[in-house]
Amino acid sequence: MQNKRIVCPHCKNVIQEDGSRYPRDGDCYKPEETLVSYLTKLTGDEEDSDGTLSKEEQSEQKKKRQSVLKSKKYIVLNKYIFPSMANLTLFFTLVATSPRLRGLFDEDIQALLFPESQTNRGVERVFERFIDAVLAVDQHTPPEDFRFALIDITQHKIWDQFVGIGPFKLNNLLVNSVLLPDMGRAVSWTSFFATEAYGNISFDKDRRPVLF
Repeated sequence: MQNKRIVCPHCKNVIQEDGSRYPRDGDCYKPEETLVSYLTKLTGDEEDSDGTLSKEEQSEQKKKRQSVLKSKKYIVLNKYIFPSMANLTLFFTLVATSPRLRGLFDEDIQALLFPESQTNRGVERVFERFIDAVLAVDQHTPPEDFRFALIDITQHKIWDQFVGIGPFKLNNLLVNSVLLPDMGRAVSWTSFFATEAYGNISFDKDRRPVLF
């Protein structure tokens, strides 16, 4: 059977169909184009296309352009980013506590987190890319950066999981002599690096109260 090519009406990607029921019209896994365009323009450095502007005029034009883009920040955050975080958090919280929901959604969760990009070859799985981006620090990152606190929170959650399942997976000797000391050292290090970060977390808690 010759493959049929269809176009997703949502993201406009060309999807190749192999004769099975997948992919269906409307199936896509892609960021909102409005969000991509906004962030690209905000981080970009557009040049004077026809070369008629002086350096001073180009600088002023760039400032105006950046000002307009920054004014749209809260629209983008309120429409895309914060609702997405709320939806994902609620979704995973309910799935984690319901065997019925796990059975219904586990395959879809794997499809959400494990795939690699079909357009950017060589990049990591989606979940790895997300973790790398959220926890991005390097040798130039100041110690008060909030990302060190996020790393520490993540390590503590890993600690909690292994402390909880360790006694059911390993004998007491391995738990007490290997698992707990090793995991404890990891937690100690992330806590040490996060000391200044915890004292520097600052945001307006009343602007967007968490309502879930």
